[in-house]
Amino acid sequence: MFRIYKDEHLTISQRQQKKLLVQRNPMSAAKRPNQIWAMDFIFDTAEIGRSLKTLIVLDEFTRYLVAAVVESSMSSSQVTRVLDNVILMNSKPE
Repeated sequence: MFRIYKDEHLTISQRQQKKLLVQRNPMSAAKRPNQIWAMDFIFDTAEIGRSLKTLIVLDEFTRYLVAAVVESSMSSSQVTRVLDNVILMNSKPE
C-alpha cells in the first residue's frame, strides 16, 4: 500500500498517540516485616509445550516467599483462595 501511495505522490497520515499526563505517587518502602506484600505472576512454558502460570507472593521487607503456586491456568477465585489461605497461615499485612 505504501508503494502505491508513493507512486501517486500521496502522503500517508500517521496518527499521533496522545500522551496522557499521569500524576504518580511514589510508593513507600516497607520499614518492618509483614507491612507490605508484593504479588506477581510469572509465565513460562513446560518442555512439553504447556504454558504455566506461577503466582508469587512475598514480603517486601524480608523478601520472605509467602506463597508460590504453579498452575496451568489460574482463575481469580483461585487467586483469592490462595490469598485467604496465606492470611490464615500468616497474619494479614498492614
